[in-house]
Order: sequence, then C-alpha cells, then structure tokens
Amino acid sequence: MTATRTYRIGQIVPSSNTTMETEIPAMLRARESIEPERFTFHSSRMRMKKVTKEELAAMDADSDRCAAELADARVDVIGYACLVAIMSMGQGYHRASQGRLQEVTQRETGGCIPVVTSAGALVDSLQALGAKRIAMIAPYVESLTCTVADYIEAYGIEVVDSLSLSVDVPEAVRSVNLALFDLAGRKVRVLVDGHLSAGRHVFRWDGTAQSGGRAAPGIYVVRLAGGGRTIIRRATLLP
Repeated sequence: MTATRTYRIGQIVPSSNTTMETEIPAMLRARESIEPERFTFHSSRMRMKKVTKEELAAMDADSDRCAAELADARVDVIGYACLVAIMSMGQGYHRASQGRLQEVTQRETGGCIPVVTSAGALVDSLQALGAKRIAMIAPYVESLTCTVADYIEAYGIEVVDSLSLSVDVPEAVRSVNLALFDLAGRKVRVLVDGHLSAGRHVFRWDGTAQSGGRAAPGIYVVRLAGGGRTIIRRATLLP
C-alpha cells in the first residue's frame, strides 16, 4: 500500500482576490482522487483595492511580509497568485520575485521554500509546450492585457490575438448591451442587457449560445454598447 503524502500549499494573494482560494483547492482536491496525496491550504494577503500600476507596485512590495508569514507555517511551496503584479514590474521580473521571496523563506526558516509566481508558471508552461503562437483571453482592461501580451512575447511567443473581458465604467449606465455575434451577423449570446453600475466589470463567456447549447468553434464579434459608446472586439472560441 502506497503511503499518503500531505503537502502544505502557501498562497500569496491580493486582498481583493476571491477566486484563488477556491480554484486552487478545487484543482488539487481532484488530484487527491487519483493520487495518494493530500493538501492543506494557507494564505497571506497583500493589500490591493484597485488594479493600477501604483497599487500593483505597492502590493508587490508587501509580498516579502507574506512570504515570511507563510514560512512560519512551514509550507512546502508558495504560489504568488497575481499575474499582472509581476508583469507590470518589467520583463523577467518573475525570476527576481521568486528569488527574493525564496531568500525571505531561507532567512526565516534556515531552509529554502520553493516559490512559483503565476507569471513564471505561465511562461514556463508555454515554453514546455513548445508554443510559438497563441491567442489570449484575459479578465483585464485592454492596457493590462497588452502588458501581459508584451511580457509573453519577450520570450519568443507571438500573441496573435487577444480579448480583454474587463471594462472600466466611470459612472452608472442605465442601458447597456453586451452581445456576441457570428461572422454572418447572427446574434449568438447576450451577456448583459440592462443597468451597469460604476466600477470595473469583468465579463466571461462559457462558450454556450443563447439556446443553451455549445456554440460552434470559430471567430465571434463582441459588441458592448451603452452610454453613447460602442466597443467592438473579436473573440475566438476553440474546440
């Protein structure tokens, strides 16, 4: 009988993030069903309210404290879960961040705890796959999506298309319509139809059509209309 191994997973997350502490455990719980492994999860938060360059830099500076706190829990590995916080600091910064945080853990524990950033994991995974040309959908405003694309392309991987699923709304808009159309102009899905409050909004499409069935793979036109403005983007649905 194979002995069960337990791993302690440390996560450094932005204070406004509400997904990583549910998604990562769900992924590793699935692994528990096929491997003799068990996982516990331990988080430390960096303060961030708005995704701006200034707040991202201030939040990243706080990651050293988070690494020290997680070192107290003697975790087996630390994941830094904020892609744009790393990428907005400049090309190759994931290596500097991972090295610095590992030094913090060594100072705190006398041993080095491995650290992986989401930016580093993305670049390493694309290189391991041998990817040369990719299309990208990101839950960011367009400027941050461009930051991500530039970071990836610095490693010789061409971003041939991208879609930003977030938009800043400076004030409430009474009537907003967000819809997807195929290239023949047929409406495939309505994602928003009505009031949109002020603030940053992230829009997601799970690939289903308005009828509830799966939409056909291909290129779609995304149209956001409201407040006297219309924004049009392209999206590619893969098989």
